[in-house]
Amino acid sequence: TRSIAVTGVQTCALPIFIEEKIRGKLVSTVHDSIVVDVEDDEVERTCVLFKEVFKETRQLVNNYFQTDFPVDLRCEIKYGRDLFNVEKWKHA
Repeated sequence: TRSIAVTGVQTCALPIFIEEKIRGKLVSTVHDSIVVDVEDDEVERTCVLFKEVFKETRQLVNNYFQTDFPVDLRCEIKYGRDLFNVEKWKHA
Protein backbone atom coordinates (compact mmCIF):
# COMPACT_ATOMS: atom_id res chain seq x y z
CA THR A 1 0.00 0.00 0.00
CA ARG A 2 0.95 3.66 -0.35
CA SER A 3 0.36 6.57 1.96
CA ILE A 4 -1.05 9.71 0.41
CA ALA A 5 -1.13 13.01 2.24
CA VAL A 6 -3.50 15.69 0.98
CA THR A 7 -3.77 19.14 2.48
CA GLY A 8 -7.07 20.96 2.15
CA VAL A 9 -10.65 20.65 3.41
CA GLN A 10 -11.68 17.15 4.52
CA THR A 11 -15.41 17.87 4.68
CA CYS A 12 -15.75 17.90 0.88
CA ALA A 13 -13.30 15.16 -0.05
CA LEU A 14 -14.10 12.27 2.28
CA PRO A 15 -17.65 11.51 1.09
CA ILE A 16 -16.40 11.38 -2.50
CA PHE A 17 -13.53 9.07 -1.47
CA ILE A 18 -16.14 6.70 -0.03
CA GLU A 19 -18.57 7.04 -2.98
CA GLU A 20 -15.83 6.21 -5.48
CA LYS A 21 -15.06 3.02 -3.52
CA ILE A 22 -11.34 3.68 -3.39
CA ARG A 23 -9.63 0.56 -2.02
CA GLY A 24 -7.99 2.18 0.95
CA LYS A 25 -8.48 3.53 4.41
CA LEU A 26 -8.56 6.89 6.03
CA VAL A 27 -5.57 6.93 8.37
CA SER A 28 -5.71 10.38 9.86
CA THR A 29 -6.94 13.91 9.55
CA VAL A 30 -4.70 16.51 11.11
CA HIS A 31 -5.63 20.19 10.91
CA ASP A 32 -6.18 20.61 7.16
CA SER A 33 -4.60 17.32 6.00
CA ILE A 34 -6.04 13.98 5.01
CA VAL A 35 -3.85 10.88 5.14
CA VAL A 36 -5.08 7.75 3.38
CA ASP A 37 -3.52 4.37 2.68
CA VAL A 38 -4.45 2.91 -0.69
CA GLU A 39 -3.35 -0.05 -2.77
CA ASP A 40 -0.50 0.68 -5.17
CA ASP A 41 -2.79 0.45 -8.21
CA GLU A 42 -5.15 3.04 -6.64
CA VAL A 43 -2.54 5.79 -6.14
CA GLU A 44 -3.07 7.60 -9.45
CA ARG A 45 -6.87 7.38 -9.30
CA THR A 46 -6.89 8.62 -5.70
CA CYS A 47 -4.58 11.54 -6.48
CA VAL A 48 -6.72 12.53 -9.48
CA LEU A 49 -9.87 12.28 -7.35
CA PHE A 50 -8.51 14.56 -4.64
CA LYS A 51 -7.15 17.02 -7.20
CA GLU A 52 -10.58 17.26 -8.85
CA VAL A 53 -12.34 17.68 -5.51
CA PHE A 54 -10.07 20.55 -4.56
CA LYS A 55 -10.62 22.31 -7.87
CA GLU A 56 -14.26 22.55 -6.84
CA THR A 57 -13.77 23.08 -3.09
CA ARG A 58 -14.98 26.66 -3.08
CA GLN A 59 -18.30 25.73 -4.69
CA LEU A 60 -18.66 22.63 -2.51
CA VAL A 61 -18.11 24.69 0.65
CA ASN A 62 -20.62 27.30 -0.56
CA ASN A 63 -23.23 24.60 -1.17
CA TYR A 64 -22.53 22.60 1.98
CA PHE A 65 -22.52 25.53 4.40
CA GLN A 66 -24.97 27.74 2.48
CA THR A 67 -22.53 30.64 2.42
CA ASP A 68 -20.40 32.68 0.07
CA PHE A 69 -16.87 31.43 0.68
CA PRO A 70 -14.76 33.93 -1.30
CA VAL A 71 -11.39 32.13 -1.17
CA ASP A 72 -10.11 29.58 -3.68
CA LEU A 73 -8.30 26.74 -1.91
CA ARG A 74 -5.24 24.90 -3.12
CA CYS A 75 -4.10 21.41 -2.29
CA GLU A 76 -0.76 19.67 -2.20
CA ILE A 77 -0.61 15.94 -2.82
CA LYS A 78 2.29 13.74 -1.78
CA TYR A 79 2.58 9.97 -1.81
CA GLY A 80 5.02 7.26 -0.81
CA ARG A 81 5.53 3.95 0.97
CA ASP A 82 5.15 5.79 4.29
CA LEU A 83 4.89 9.37 5.52
CA PHE A 84 8.66 9.66 5.99
CA ASN A 85 9.39 8.86 2.35
CA VAL A 86 7.03 10.89 0.19
CA GLU A 87 7.31 12.74 -3.06
CA LYS A 88 5.12 15.37 -4.61
CA TRP A 89 2.56 13.98 -7.02
CA LYS A 90 3.68 14.84 -10.55
CA HIS A 91 0.36 16.39 -11.61
CA ALA A 92 -0.20 18.54 -8.53
